[in-house]
Amino acid sequence: MKNTFQLLALALLSLIFLPNLLFGQLYEVSLDEKIQKSALVVEGRVVESKCYRADDETIYTAHKIKVSALLKGEYRDQYLTIITWGGEIDGELQTWTHLLTLNKGEHGIFFLEPTRVPAIKDADYPESFDVYAASQGFVQFVQNDAKALVGHEPFHTYTDIPNDLYAYIERQAGQKTTFYKDGGGDEKRSGIRYRFTDIGFQGNSVTFSIYVNSLIGNKKLYKSGIQLGYNPAFFGSNIATNGNLLLQDGGISLSSTYDLAQSNVTSSKVKIELVPVGSLNGLTEITTSEQLLAKGKITIQNLLADPGITYDIAEMQAMSKFYESGLQQVFDTVIVEGDWRPFEQFVPTIDSIKPPSRRAGTGDIVIIYGHGFTNTQPANGRVQFSSADFGFVSSAWVEPLETDYQIWSDTLIYVRVPSVGYSNFGTTVADNNYAGTGKVRVKIGSMTSNQKDLNVRFCARNLAAQSNLTGKWYRIKDKLRNLNNAGGYDLYYASGFSLLASGAKTAFEKALLEWKCKTKVNFRLVPSFDSIPAGLQQYACGIRAGDLPAGIPTSMKAVTVLQVENLCATGSNDSVFTAYYTKFDIYFKIGAGVTWRAYEDEAPLDWINNELDVQSAALHELGHAHLLQHSNNNDDVMYYLQFKYKRVLEANDLEGGLFIMNLSKPNDGCGMPMTDGECTTSSREPHQSIVASIYPNPSSEWVFIDFSTTSYSSIQKIQLTDLLGRVIFEDQEAKINPYPLSLKYLSNGTYILNIRDKQGNSTSFKVIKQD
Repeated sequence: MKNTFQLLALALLSLIFLPNLLFGQLYEVSLDEKIQKSALVVEGRVVESKCYRADDETIYTAHKIKVSALLKGEYRDQYLTIITWGGEIDGELQTWTHLLTLNKGEHGIFFLEPTRVPAIKDADYPESFDVYAASQGFVQFVQNDAKALVGHEPFHTYTDIPNDLYAYIERQAGQKTTFYKDGGGDEKRSGIRYRFTDIGFQGNSVTFSIYVNSLIGNKKLYKSGIQLGYNPAFFGSNIATNGNLLLQDGGISLSSTYDLAQSNVTSSKVKIELVPVGSLNGLTEITTSEQLLAKGKITIQNLLADPGITYDIAEMQAMSKFYESGLQQVFDTVIVEGDWRPFEQFVPTIDSIKPPSRRAGTGDIVIIYGHGFTNTQPANGRVQFSSADFGFVSSAWVEPLETDYQIWSDTLIYVRVPSVGYSNFGTTVADNNYAGTGKVRVKIGSMTSNQKDLNVRFCARNLAAQSNLTGKWYRIKDKLRNLNNAGGYDLYYASGFSLLASGAKTAFEKALLEWKCKTKVNFRLVPSFDSIPAGLQQYACGIRAGDLPAGIPTSMKAVTVLQVENLCATGSNDSVFTAYYTKFDIYFKIGAGVTWRAYEDEAPLDWINNELDVQSAALHELGHAHLLQHSNNNDDVMYYLQFKYKRVLEANDLEGGLFIMNLSKPNDGCGMPMTDGECTTSSREPHQSIVASIYPNPSSEWVFIDFSTTSYSSIQKIQLTDLLGRVIFEDQEAKINPYPLSLKYLSNGTYILNIRDKQGNSTSFKVIKQD
């Protein structure tokens, strides 16, 4: 255990924070609006990124984009810069809800508007832009299960990029797309994939099916060609002419437009061709989904030999063609896949998942029973959970971090339910990759198992960091702390909040009370920012209304920022660390595109036209401040979409809030712990912080607490606990100054002295008993 902890602590020293975002409730922005409101629409690839701090102390990240196509507007340079909010500098991490994060290598279409934030002062980064509509303004090009390139954003997956995006944007913008000769990553514009599957024994023969799909958009298939190498010891020589290979029309090859043929290239290589023989009007259009091309059977000569299957990609590319603009054209990319192990037990199959209901981000483990998982986790093997944040995209899956897998065998997998991980749409770790209620499956290479249901009740926010020593990503628990010397966080209304709507403060305070009275979260509302002691103002949490900060997309209705500065080395042998955030701010937008209402009752709202309820939105945003991620259970307050009144916490929300409170209250050396808050929103003037000292420390018998005169007159409780939070001594009538505290009968070790005054302020000291 000790060696393991030392290794993890060493890894922790070199951890690189992943800038994570919480996502509040989203509102769909149409493709038409994005085209209309964007000054520039480009295809490009992120080639590098750099964080910087502006003069207002806000942290931004500049991303250098290499442009590969211009779809709208005028832009002559090969590169441009996109600015996103948040980032990490010198151990300080600023994170924002709703907003976009980008990673090196990501590629797609960007809808851009001139930046409204301070640009990076670096000559290597050219003209700067913001992404319109945040995460919805970047249609990322990613591969689906069929290896096809599709366009993905939170509300849509575009399967036919050339028609659904390029051609549509051209029509709406009235501008022809200009493709750059030197693209951002040698982009492909066409492609075809062949996959050999359904491989099995039939007597002394092996049977197979060939499936085909387009890699980019829909294409009319003109000709297909497969060159298959094999081991003659297994199949025999010259299988095309000796009768060992029998092809059968199926799917596309059934069409009278095509002829399916075979021939020997060498004694150990066969060519399978699908060629046009009829009217070209009958050509089959292949899409980004698989279609059956043909079936086949090969007689086996020696079962003990290796099949030795290989593919000649160069020859296959020369033979694979599509028909477009009256011409036959060669696909510029060919992919071929096939698993020639003809045994049913190699296909991953889930028999059951237990338990059927779990929590994400808490360390909860699901046990997957089945077979065909392989004895150890393969490099291309992973478990996939349904996404909570992109619950409206059925093809969105979440994959746990590599350190979240506990056991992997051929019949059994133990894995944590992830709150941060990988997406099946990319290879980068992101904060919006977390599990929700839905299907779970096992994926090994191109093989996917059957799917089983899992109920995810809530998702606690986790961070992630990568070790320079191991290259692995590690989970970081995020918690609440005592940042106002009263057990939690101070909240204040920024000027102008009452202009949000008539009754806005009352509505917000009802939402605040709902959390405080149900979970006892210590969010204290104070009269004003100026009423907070100067030394604590850096931790004050503003509730704001008006124009959203410069650079935040105009499509946003409310955003929440969390500022994380403290990562605590409390890792253990399960490779989990702990962090806490130092403040949050909630912003509500005032202006075009949204109307806020703060009705006492639940009067009808025009949700379609963005008429929103202050109390419902506040309850949701305070849930993010309470460190809860989205849910895709549509009755939950933390549901990812807002479409009805939600003024009362549901069971899942409450369970999540209580989990965060239980996580935040122990004194584990990671900042002062949060204490229970009061079920009130009273805006009392906060008392000056408790001023006290203790001596001698360490001590063998007595320590004395020396209060200032002002502090002593209002002391309400003195409490001594051990490191597990167990109360050893408590006095609620402290009337002596200096106050004597006996350690005589305690074991040697460290204890926590908690002091609370009548105004709700508190402070803590470590007390060491040492004989």
